[in-house]
Amino acid sequence: MAEQNIPKKPVQPPVSPQNAGEENIPEARRAYSKACLFMFLFGAGWILLINAVWLMLGKVFSVKSISESVQYAIIYGIQIGINLPLTLWLAHKFGSAFKPAEHKMNAGKIILAFFCCETLGVAGNIVGTFFNAFLTRLLGFDTTFTALQESVLGDAGIMFMLCAVLIAPITEELMFRKVLIDQTRKYGDGSAILLSGLLFGLMHGNFTQFFYTFALGCFLAFIYVRTGRVRYTITLHVMVNSLGTLVPIFLKDYLRDLQSWSERLSEAADRTDVFTMLTLMKQNLPLIIYGICIWAIVITGLVLLIVFRKNFHIPPPEKPVPRGKRMTTMCINLGFLLFALFSAYRFAVLMA
Repeated sequence: MAEQNIPKKPVQPPVSPQNAGEENIPEARRAYSKACLFMFLFGAGWILLINAVWLMLGKVFSVKSISESVQYAIIYGIQIGINLPLTLWLAHKFGSAFKPAEHKMNAGKIILAFFCCETLGVAGNIVGTFFNAFLTRLLGFDTTFTALQESVLGDAGIMFMLCAVLIAPITEELMFRKVLIDQTRKYGDGSAILLSGLLFGLMHGNFTQFFYTFALGCFLAFIYVRTGRVRYTITLHVMVNSLGTLVPIFLKDYLRDLQSWSERLSEAADRTDVFTMLTLMKQNLPLIIYGICIWAIVITGLVLLIVFRKNFHIPPPEKPVPRGKRMTTMCINLGFLLFALFSAYRFAVLMA
């Protein structure tokens, strides 16, 4: 009996680990672009709405006559009342969420995570201070962003506290953690965490805040990926903003006189005038206690990060992207380009 000529299937060359996931690149790039576009609409839409409101109010009376508290109420009212719900709807309607599995996080772990947040925040702040000093020397003008410090020391009062400690953490965590990570983590938790921290840092629009918000954003993104519950990251964000904003508001009388107090203390130290030094330290005792508490938390957080460093592992993604092409896939797309341009505009305006 004659043998039938059965066509043989072509032998496919083995896929090397470096090229594994090539077929996922187009889909991943579209997902990253869409997620970044949501962030762009959230940020740019907020700025446009604020400017539109100021333009309308300017036709009735001088915007400068509006108190600082009312300005904060309008700005953050637009964010949480209009911009956030609209962007969340767009993400739900046109996005494709891939949520992390949910796991509980008890109060003890939240406190330990808070210590780690403070450590990363202070480290980022130190980097930002040195970078601003370098940039100021390079460009010939001061690039330090002082608006936040001015608000803390200003007279916005309860409204500023409400916005900084409650509204900002809620809106930022819902957008930069839940929406952004749900839309992108299918292609790698590590890339989603990095993108979350990067966009969160860029959104602030200045180098003074960029480095510590980037570090904090990455850590909060990791918490969300591991727990799947945004309420934990909101809680941590509220705690961080409370210690960095709420407490200084109650100590603003001491902070306003901090430079003069430091100079007098330095002069007393040069004269080895122990009595004057003790008197000055007693006058600023609440601020000294606050500083000691901050550094105690930071040191504790550093120890925790070192001891538990092996817990910061990332599981393999459902649809991997080749290692050497993850950054280009994440950043070379329309959505990221629009967000980068928006951030560059914010940096230029706030540094001017």
